[in-house]
Amino acid sequence: MSIALFKTKVHDEAIENVTKVLKSSWLSLGPTVAEFEKRFADYVDAPYAVAFSSATAALHAAIHLLDLPKTSSVISTPMTFISTNHVILYENLPIIFADIDKNTGNLDLGSIRKACNVDRGELTRPRALMFVHYGGTVGDLDLLYEIAEQYRLTIIEDAAHAAGASYKIPNYPILEKVGHRAKLACFSFHAVKNLPLGDGGMLTTTDEEFAVRARSLRWMGIDKSTADRTKGKIYGWKYDVREVGFKSYMNDINAAIGLGQLPYLDEDNAYRRRIYNTYKDGGLPMLNTTEGSSHHLAVMLADNLEHKEKIMENLFKHDIQFGVHYIPNYHYPMYSEFPRIDGCPNAEEFYSRCISLPNHLFLEFSDLCRVISAVREVL
Repeated sequence: MSIALFKTKVHDEAIENVTKVLKSSWLSLGPTVAEFEKRFADYVDAPYAVAFSSATAALHAAIHLLDLPKTSSVISTPMTFISTNHVILYENLPIIFADIDKNTGNLDLGSIRKACNVDRGELTRPRALMFVHYGGTVGDLDLLYEIAEQYRLTIIEDAAHAAGASYKIPNYPILEKVGHRAKLACFSFHAVKNLPLGDGGMLTTTDEEFAVRARSLRWMGIDKSTADRTKGKIYGWKYDVREVGFKSYMNDINAAIGLGQLPYLDEDNAYRRRIYNTYKDGGLPMLNTTEGSSHHLAVMLADNLEHKEKIMENLFKHDIQFGVHYIPNYHYPMYSEFPRIDGCPNAEEFYSRCISLPNHLFLEFSDLCRVISAVREVL
């Protein structure tokens, strides 16, 4: 029997919530979205949360909110799903690819500093930084925000992998949820993510002006949602359009799923952590993670490309699915001309070694033993 790389678990409460919404006759952007936004904001301890149709839409809104001059550049990672960098191109902004830490997959802080000082020709200094919490492993937020303050960068935390992930505050006994301190953080609720809604995204922010504008941007730039204009006895047909926006809001059906999935997020992430630890205890060379990682990906590192290909061949032979996260984005034509700090050697090495192993809530111990055995046959 095949072992899937990803498989989506939907909790019973989510199914019950969807039934209620379907019977309510309000299926679009409405009260259930508002309730989900409030619950998620409370969960990550952020002042504001704005729900979108996808994480890509949330990331696009985030970079759009910055109103960056077209000559300014954005520092980003090559080791990510293309959404992270596509949204920068949506805004016609140039990218500087910093290198990664090959032990975590996250951007290397030293490489970020180099990117802030690189000779950019006609470009102005970098104004923003896209920081991906790769696989759910949280970056060093204290040092990251120190660098941002030093170089006057606005950080957008791409937390697509990091729903429920936490950061250990130095000399403090608690963990801080990703999204708590961020001026802009974006989460994914795609079907295979840790908080799966089928699809959807969330932008959290500490900035009230950003929150107000994001709500308008997701609905064509209109200043009042249909739900707000429907309150009371009379339908409020008048509204203002302040800027060109997008049609990228979440609907009440997805939000209903979210309300049923969110209470189980910490428990589900703990299950993923046990999967990671089982692989590691089984002798597999797993990628380093942080204490509060959401463990969205279970990535192992082969010795080299030849070794990686042998492992993948053996996994395939044993009917075990695997993935590679990711092809460095500058391998694609639309990114090939953007500068890379020192050529991004760590990203290249990481790509030649990384394999994503099965990681989902339906995996049993016997499944994990099959995976470990298939890998160890090559090790």
